[in-house]
Amino acid sequence: MNEPSAAAPARPKRHRERVAGAIARIAADIDHDAISPGDRAALRRGWESGPGPAFWRLAVHRLEPLDLAVTKREEEGWSIVVAGIAHTYQLPRSGPKFGAAAATAKVAEMRLLRLLRSEGPTLHRILRGVVHQLAQAGLGFDWLDPALLVLRDGQPRRREIERRIAKDYYRSLPRETEA
Repeated sequence: MNEPSAAAPARPKRHRERVAGAIARIAADIDHDAISPGDRAALRRGWESGPGPAFWRLAVHRLEPLDLAVTKREEEGWSIVVAGIAHTYQLPRSGPKFGAAAATAKVAEMRLLRLLRSEGPTLHRILRGVVHQLAQAGLGFDWLDPALLVLRDGQPRRREIERRIAKDYYRSLPRETEA
């Protein structure tokens, strides 16, 4: 007779799943006025100023429970991600993937390639410009890939994200007619 086996221990969530969960919670806080308009404005300024009190309040409640933003580099990366989410808070959250949205918004190919090849402050500056272009076009998008691009800056696994964004971008461009 078969006895019920003991339940397998819960496997810790993969980094990608934890990042997606954090993005969803942070976006919900920003979208549904769980934070004040002043804090939302302070979060948007995170592009230039880095982490501030509004960011730390979110980090303590939304990132630390998921073991995210534990190093200074991760905190700085999350500050950029949160600034972008705050910048696009009026746009739909269930939009296309980032690369596809960039193609739809007619982000120049060279601009996208510079984004994918840049690191550190240059990455942050170019991402800010692309996000602004998407916001101006009224295009919501999935924040997971741009977040991972920033959070994995300087890491070998970042190449996977670069490829995914590039493929989504090129897949969404109109096909050129063959001669």
